[in-house]
Amino acid sequence: MSREELDRDAFQFFQQAPITLDPRYQDALLLAKAYELPVARRYLRDNGRHIAFQPRQGYCGVASLNTVLLSLPDLDCERVSPRVRVAAPLAFPERPHAMSLDELTRALVDALHQREVPVRKVSAVDRFANLDEFRRVLQLANDPEHRLIANFLRTPLFYSDQDCEVQRRRIYGGHFSPIGGYLPEEDLVLVLDVNAQFGFWLTPSARLFEACGTRDPTSGRCRGLIVLQLDAPLAALPALPDCGPLQLKTTPIVTDLRGALVDRGHQ
Repeated sequence: MSREELDRDAFQFFQQAPITLDPRYQDALLLAKAYELPVARRYLRDNGRHIAFQPRQGYCGVASLNTVLLSLPDLDCERVSPRVRVAAPLAFPERPHAMSLDELTRALVDALHQREVPVRKVSAVDRFANLDEFRRVLQLANDPEHRLIANFLRTPLFYSDQDCEVQRRRIYGGHFSPIGGYLPEEDLVLVLDVNAQFGFWLTPSARLFEACGTRDPTSGRCRGLIVLQLDAPLAALPALPDCGPLQLKTTPIVTDLRGALVDRGHQ
């Protein structure tokens, strides 16, 4: 893609206000409601300590992959964490690698196969007929048999034209994060951002649709969603025990390359 095409793709939504100005963005009551969704509870059990935050820029794909693995019913922390916390090919490599939608999909398939997780289907969806179709796919984020990872450009969500020059180095790079759930009545998507500086947030589906519809400069194709459908025997395991409302920390914990726990405020 040419620089002109990249600029047009990245800047086309700059007339909109950043979602951080939307009062629903990190509204405590709405987040609490979203955290109680069935798949969100699997991701956020033990007060969110199974979220594999990226150690630094360039690791969002691997962090999202590992977060999905840690959410699966029969993969407990003891089985997965050693691989997450070692610089192995499917965990955090020594050097960051920007992955396309297809590359992360293949990595997820390989990781699931190595762990013998029964899977019905893994799809990379980079084209949606319209917003209604996108919303129908988002409904799967509330089904324990499914996991969704969003590949999106931050620019249409977080930056305005006033940020253009300041953020120019960042506007072209995409980002991966799991979708924790969808609130259809409010039409809000819960994004479990693996960048701890952003935390977990809510966005209208239309805004995420726009951000996922931007093009990846490495592939020339649209970004989109990875949709994982688990096989029925795995998904039919008993639900996690109800431990009451989640009390997530306001400063997430990040796992660095050596496996040490690092507080967000001391990175």
